[in-house]
Amino acid sequence: MVEDDRAYAQEIAGEVLSLLEDVQTSFAQDVQTAIAAIEADPPDLVLVDMIFPLTPADLKVGRPSPEGGERVIAHVTRLFPWIRIVILSGQEKSKAISLLFGHRGITDYIFKDSPYDEIRVRILKQLEAIRCQKAQVGGAGPALVGESAPMQTLRTLIAKIAPEPLSVLILGETGTGKEVVAHQIHSLSRRRGGPFVKVNCAAFAESLLESELFGHRKGSFTGAESDRVGRFEAAEGGTLLLDEIGEVTESVQVKLLRFLQEREFEPVGSNRTVRVDVRLICATNRDLAQMVKEGKFRQDFYHRIRVMPLSIPTLADRKSDIPLLAAHFLKRLARERTRPVTRISPAATSRLMTYSWPGNVRELENV
Repeated sequence: MVEDDRAYAQEIAGEVLSLLEDVQTSFAQDVQTAIAAIEADPPDLVLVDMIFPLTPADLKVGRPSPEGGERVIAHVTRLFPWIRIVILSGQEKSKAISLLFGHRGITDYIFKDSPYDEIRVRILKQLEAIRCQKAQVGGAGPALVGESAPMQTLRTLIAKIAPEPLSVLILGETGTGKEVVAHQIHSLSRRRGGPFVKVNCAAFAESLLESELFGHRKGSFTGAESDRVGRFEAAEGGTLLLDEIGEVTESVQVKLLRFLQEREFEPVGSNRTVRVDVRLICATNRDLAQMVKEGKFRQDFYHRIRVMPLSIPTLADRKSDIPLLAAHFLKRLARERTRPVTRISPAATSRLMTYSWPGNVRELENV
């Protein structure tokens, strides 16, 4: 909630927000503080006043700006287009409505003198819309758990990368959560309403991988008894994750490079050109730059997939997150297997904290 009137903010917190289930709230009284808080931990919903100070110094001397709300709105809609925005307005209705339809992302307006029950209902409506939106894409995907400095940096980068229509290369050791990060990027992008399709490239032989990705025509090879749609067509309008991209052969790299350049391909055994609108995310635990130097990976393809490289920290680099991760996995497993386990003892936590975790988060989950 962005509101410089502390008394009003406290009223809304006490009479409205505190009565909502599973809702965490934070407050800011000036543009600078609000933007920093939103970038650090992007929320699902922002309630924003229209007239308030630009900086903490302006707040201190009581100098509100008529541009305050519009600056926050412009920043949020540019970097975080999935965030829903509700205007807190003391202005005339016509002004609020013009703002509502003049900015993408503004989903409602609330007049400050409205009854608390009405404000609560309108906020509940927004929260329900958020829940439905997440449900339509299978939720926000696996949780990105952790509050360490490396994870805070990673979340900020994901929030900035997700809205941009660029290819992403996720780098990280086995078990660090590359698929989780890819799903987060999809869920926070403009494609979140489309499918999220994943392929483990290491699981297929060269000929089968080409068919898996691009599809094939009946009779194009032994066993091709009917036409088949590939993963690229299945991901139309959404995101395709190619995990273990370092295992892809040069011939498949050539077809992938053509897709990145032309957004088109031919299914195996066909001369029919297929065009699709798909965002490509690649992931690997291998050193692709070194593979390029050794002639084991195409340089042109490497540069096309690493437009936005994203490195995942190892679990050893963020050991302070181990108790949070352990509690997260314990809660989920206890629910799935109907076990009445509610906590991890201090002694067990100490053992978890001192281990080196060569298998990273995946190893911790298995343990």
